[in-house]
Amino acid sequence: MRDDYARAYAELARRHWWWRSRQALVLKRLAALPRLEGARILDVGCGAGVVLDALANLGEAEGLEPDARLAAEATHPGAIRVVPFGPEFRATTPYDLVVMLDVLEHLDDDLGSLKAARSALAPGGWLLLTVPAMPSLWSRHDVVNEHRRRYRMRDLAAVIEGAGLRVVDVRHAFAWTVGPLLARRWLAPATDESEYRVSIPPRPINAALDLLSRLDHSIGRLVRWPVGGSLIALARRDDTPDSALAEAA
Repeated sequence: MRDDYARAYAELARRHWWWRSRQALVLKRLAALPRLEGARILDVGCGAGVVLDALANLGEAEGLEPDARLAAEATHPGAIRVVPFGPEFRATTPYDLVVMLDVLEHLDDDLGSLKAARSALAPGGWLLLTVPAMPSLWSRHDVVNEHRRRYRMRDLAAVIEGAGLRVVDVRHAFAWTVGPLLARRWLAPATDESEYRVSIPPRPINAALDLLSRLDHSIGRLVRWPVGGSLIALARRDDTPDSALAEAA
């Protein structure tokens, strides 16, 4: 990630409509999980810890961030460990919940990394992750963010299951963004990324897009969107009774 983008990332996470609405989506999904109060939580790739602060309301939360530049912008840096995450990662204590928000697409070995996430979970522990969806949406944005891939729903489910986790739910989110993202692909293809910038829109526009995205998420809980700019997946360590999985779906 470019230095200028890294410096701006914490402010984007706090104020930009996409990050704010993604956080709302994730927290609402977690609120529906049974018996999560007081959980031990690990936020992998937590950046400046913006979501980590909210996760602390659910239990004992700590963050892991490989990029020291992002962690340096944290409000509570003591809760974040600056260490790599990948197939070699080994947790020193089991977690009830591992969160990976737009992390997996950055990793060379997504399967090995998910196996590491599984090993960090206590029996019956939850994994919640988001990733960019639809390879057809690949653009300069993905290049600047150092993405390795965008995911199809079936491919994401397959790699989660291949890591020994049971998929509870996988669905698209940000369905309304597909049209604009397709336009971005054609207007800003995956070349000449040196001048690419992500900025926070003026306050009324930012608020409107946040509201539109939250409406998108609410509808998406009732009706599965066939497309979307993102995928959100919920999985559980595979030694879990089917009744608990049905309760969370």
